[in-house]
Amino acid sequence: MAKAVGIDLGTTRSLIADIDNLGRPFIIPNSEGERLTPSVVLFDKKEDKVIVKVGGIAKRAAVARPEDVVRLVKRYMCIENWSFVDTEGKEWRPETVSALILKKLKQDSEKYLKEEITHAVITVPYYFGNLERERTKQAGELAGFNVMRIVDEPVAAAIAYGLDKQREPMICLVYDLGGGTFDIAVMEVNAKGEIEVLATHGDRFLGGADFDEDVVNYFADEFNKAHGVDPLRELKTYQDFLDKAEKAKEDLSFVDEVDVGLSSEGKVLDLKLTREKLESLIAPDIEKTKGYLEETLIALRTKREKLSTKEKENLELIRKTGQKEWEQIKKEEWARIDKILLVGGSTRIPLVQNTIKMESGKDPEIGGFNPDELVALGAASIAAWRFVELFPDKKDKITVRTPEGLPVPETMVKTIVSHSLGVEAIEPNSQRKINSRIISKGEKRPATGIQKYTTVEDYQTAVNIVLLQGEDEDPKFCRVIGNKDGYVLRGIPAMAKGLPDIEIKMEYDLEDIVHVKAKELISGAALEFQAQVDWLDETALQKEKEKIRGIEIK
Repeated sequence: MAKAVGIDLGTTRSLIADIDNLGRPFIIPNSEGERLTPSVVLFDKKEDKVIVKVGGIAKRAAVARPEDVVRLVKRYMCIENWSFVDTEGKEWRPETVSALILKKLKQDSEKYLKEEITHAVITVPYYFGNLERERTKQAGELAGFNVMRIVDEPVAAAIAYGLDKQREPMICLVYDLGGGTFDIAVMEVNAKGEIEVLATHGDRFLGGADFDEDVVNYFADEFNKAHGVDPLRELKTYQDFLDKAEKAKEDLSFVDEVDVGLSSEGKVLDLKLTREKLESLIAPDIEKTKGYLEETLIALRTKREKLSTKEKENLELIRKTGQKEWEQIKKEEWARIDKILLVGGSTRIPLVQNTIKMESGKDPEIGGFNPDELVALGAASIAAWRFVELFPDKKDKITVRTPEGLPVPETMVKTIVSHSLGVEAIEPNSQRKINSRIISKGEKRPATGIQKYTTVEDYQTAVNIVLLQGEDEDPKFCRVIGNKDGYVLRGIPAMAKGLPDIEIKMEYDLEDIVHVKAKELISGAALEFQAQVDWLDETALQKEKEKIRGIEIK
């Protein structure tokens, strides 16, 4: 029998959730009985067989065998050529490492539920671009799932929280600070419970893992002062310090100080880490989130008042130069936000909560939920709705319900594009390369844009289409997506430059994945493609699936 689940594939911890017989989302524990599985992979070998250990066992092994352990792989999904090389010299791409984490979740959940899991909804940060979304989808397929949808984490959290069930028009800001990524999404909820995303922002490289690094560096400095030794020269010592930093950080959300014992090269240091000291160490990172919040407020005002590009730039200048007018603008925009929802384990840190309160003048909410679990719980509801679409005969058995037992209809969610999309073009007057945007950040998904271009050389019979994702006019500050060398439209009639009429149509689908159609209108020469990760064609995908199928995961 087919079965669907919701998955939060996290930077530091991952979760999988299902709908119980009463229609309520719940977290499925792993084989160790834990609700959260560390997103850590250990590559081992027994005779000629590769054995992979995922989760707590891999995380604990990191101190003894750091060269065999991969952590924070979600951060590397945006780096095209990144791979982990194990001690046997084998390369593991981020999609494959992520697939191993997903396979662990799948096999543990199947053991717990006593049935096969075939379908899944997997969440990603709203700020993820095409490359990361494609890779996440491929990771799910490699792990043996039929991936029904890639869903934005703040949207899943809002559904789990029940914003759509309150039947109260409001504007809610979701502040999602997890182990490795940061997301902001501002959503408007109408009286029908429909959700519309108004603005987003974020950072792929900001989260609890960075706070841990801040503490590790503090530990190392104190150790060096005491003993004149740099303890981080040894990778094993670094892993040991990292584990202790993470534990101290988590404890300091509940107590004012902790004792930490450090050792390296036969020397020891006992020190006290206070909450005040921790806050001073991570303050620069929290300050970054304040900047992203302010930029989000600008996006909200720009959208609501339909400001021109010049007017928006003026607002940004007012903010950056610290003019008094900015404080009034901030006050007005925060007044329009009715609720602030905290998501992600790092929002437990008191400094985070106090910073948001100071900035907004409002008390942020968790609403009785575990902030680590909201995204997975929301994904489970979305998975149930999507699954019933595919298998209508399951409707009576798979129904999302309220705590009172009432059926919950699917939430209508209107989402927006997280990054502008365009092509590399030549500016006619200056002859410099520019990012010619076709779809702008903030447009509603699915979004479609059409732009016309022409040739720059006489008798040119082909053009190279390089896709760019980003806001800057200079292509150097944008990301090339899909084939880094571009896609070639051939068959253009040999004419003088400027005469061919080339139309490029781009589309962001509901998952922010890119589809492109290019056509030379005089000749009819055409090209159609999806901006995919190049290395994994269908043949390679099947080969990689077989490789993962043959790996034993513990």
